[in-house]
Amino acid sequence: VLDADAAFVQPDHDIMSKMASELELAGKELLLSNEDWLDDESSKGRINGGLLFARNTNYTRALFEDMLDAHWSGKPGKPKPRSGGATILGCAGNEQLCLGAVQNRKEFKAKVLVTSGMRYNCGA
Repeated sequence: VLDADAAFVQPDHDIMSKMASELELAGKELLLSNEDWLDDESSKGRINGGLLFARNTNYTRALFEDMLDAHWSGKPGKPKPRSGGATILGCAGNEQLCLGAVQNRKEFKAKVLVTSGMRYNCGA
């Protein structure tokens, strides 16, 4: 998934294959990027929702369903997430907030690769 204002700007680079290879090498199912282009310490640990590259797995489908459910249910959130862990509280505005809310869960860390936004997102 790409943001509506995103684009592939180097057509001579097979970026989709590179991202798929990174997932495969890391043994992960979802590739996200951080906000390291902001050049401060906290941005390296903050997920940016501009790029989500996922394998079609039970975990990624469950995570996306949980995020949608948490968004629709508002403040009560998703009490028993299919992707594991405790309640996912309501995702007020967007998927970036929802991903940030679950990024420290063991289930998430086991399945998700967070890479440099400078490499794959560069939302400057």
